[in-house]
Amino acid sequence: MGGKTEAPPHGAVVEDLKALREAGLARLRHQQLDALEDVATVAMAERGLTAGPAIEQALRESIAALDSGEYGDAALALFGLAPGLRARSSRERREYAAAAIDRSADTFARRYETDLLASVADQLLIMYADQRLREARTKLERRHPAESRLAVQWVERFEAYHRMWTPAWALGADLTAYRLTMIEPGRPYDWVPGTHGPDDPGHTQERQAEGYAQDALYRWAWFQWHLRQFTLRHGGMWLLSSSAAETAAADAVYAIDWHVTAFNETDQSWLRNAVAQSRDQESSHFHNLLSSTSAGTARLKEWLGWCQECQCVWDNNDVDTEDAHFPTAATHTGVLESCQLHAVVAACSLYCDLIEAEWDKIADWYHLSEARERGRSSADHYKSWRSGLPGSMGGSDGA
Repeated sequence: MGGKTEAPPHGAVVEDLKALREAGLARLRHQQLDALEDVATVAMAERGLTAGPAIEQALRESIAALDSGEYGDAALALFGLAPGLRARSSRERREYAAAAIDRSADTFARRYETDLLASVADQLLIMYADQRLREARTKLERRHPAESRLAVQWVERFEAYHRMWTPAWALGADLTAYRLTMIEPGRPYDWVPGTHGPDDPGHTQERQAEGYAQDALYRWAWFQWHLRQFTLRHGGMWLLSSSAAETAAADAVYAIDWHVTAFNETDQSWLRNAVAQSRDQESSHFHNLLSSTSAGTARLKEWLGWCQECQCVWDNNDVDTEDAHFPTAATHTGVLESCQLHAVVAACSLYCDLIEAEWDKIADWYHLSEARERGRSSADHYKSWRSGLPGSMGGSDGA
């Protein structure tokens, strides 16, 4: 890679793509494509590919990232990457490319080809930049000198991850608090309607749990909104220390969505928009939008029904792992593996743990070497508070 740190100009990559389109892959080894080779060699560094093989594989992957439909088929045909077109002339390949989007060859050449080449160049440069970030990541982990610009980009990427971390952590905590409240024994401080005046609806165990559930809905929608922003800004591409970590992060995020069976994509979109419309994304405005519209109240009802499907009962002292933050089937007896609510809780915990571990691998490069403590969970805070109340089980006068 010659120690280069700057990507070739976009225009130079486009010019090399034009030359390759004209010559075809069959003559790739005879072409002088310096800009394209530089980009492809970096992008394919983890594969150990260089020169022609790097260019061909990088082209395939950039086109796959660009479009998996007709537009992508047109790009594959144009460069001779589609089956049977490798040795065809540039005219024939253009005709196949035009046919893929149902256009004539002349129309394709005049109206589509230039933009397609530019788009492929964009994707190649994205792959180049991502690989440079991976290389910088390796240097940071090994305490080697790394380019400051790339180190800053890693901070920016983790900012995106942590924007999702915050609502994910809160979602897991609120869902846990919901179910803990429902199964808590011996609550002496519930009051009946009218205790504090004629307009007092009462405060029961169920009403308090419902409040946690409503907060959890806001956290879930807030998480989905940040996930949408991550997808728009970064293409939903995870850049972590390994492909296994990237897959685990993607799977955890998917699980936070998939296990919420109360909602479909339309519901999810509505709730994301409700977060976006809330002033400063404050929960009070979000809940006002829900309560003031029939669509919002219907979705809140669906969410509460989904929460009520959880029938798990566990002893909060019965924890199988010391660092378990939320109750899951893996950490608490009594939590059912089939419970959708606790599957979301487990996915939230997995995502938070993973992002923290990934950040800790490079944090000392930024002089943040001191161990960070996540703090106590909401359940622990509540348990501690209840244990100190007069007459409560576990309190000083009730022991």
